[in-house]
Amino acid sequence: MHPLGPDFDSAPWMEFDLSGTKVKFRCPRHEVPAPAKQFAEKVDLYNPDHFKENRGGESMGLTLLYRGWSFWDRPFGEKDIGTLEVRMVLTRKHPHVRQFKSFYAITDIQTWILEESEKLWGTENREMWEQRDTYEDEIDPDADFLQYPRSVEEVDSQVIHGSRWFFYKVFKPSDAPRWFWDTAISDDHILTVVFEPGSVMREYFSPEHDIDSAVVKTMYEFIANVHIKLSTDAERCKQAALAG
Repeated sequence: MHPLGPDFDSAPWMEFDLSGTKVKFRCPRHEVPAPAKQFAEKVDLYNPDHFKENRGGESMGLTLLYRGWSFWDRPFGEKDIGTLEVRMVLTRKHPHVRQFKSFYAITDIQTWILEESEKLWGTENREMWEQRDTYEDEIDPDADFLQYPRSVEEVDSQVIHGSRWFFYKVFKPSDAPRWFWDTAISDDHILTVVFEPGSVMREYFSPEHDIDSAVVKTMYEFIANVHIKLSTDAERCKQAALAG
């Protein structure tokens, strides 16, 4: 059985103005218990007060949006069987980070993704191993370590409405995967959409309900409805970076 997820065809449009760059997308109504969140519709990308420093000190982050949707086992069902939480996040690299000239350059954004993945999830795996004696159960790296992209071959890429997105997943073999979709919106900023699925009172990968397929379908529907129109200055920077 294929669970029923949010309806994008009838969902209202939302828009953020990011220093002249417009990000427009359809956003179905919020359905999960955690409260919905939304930052101001107009954001100055270069105002450091909007951002919080990320781990490692090489970037800063700002959550623009948080929404959550439910999956149902049948039309007008009484109980949800799965959820999908979505976050739209802005990342700004610190001015002192000079090895990345422009995130519009494919090699720069790919390298950034791989280095940040290693810092975040590689560090988490190493810390778990170093503290393995404190866990009640024996740590099995194959089952307990997070899997994350370690090479450019593990980061897929797709151009949607003129914007090149880079996407990948982070997961443990038995758990629902988190998906990350990144696209450059300036030389120094990346827009990320994070998809975090879950199940309700059942195993996520249970063959009884194909929650994962419904999640992936919803994820692609969301991204397919994201339209980014770069500001004049951002478009000029993009063309310069792509020209090399």
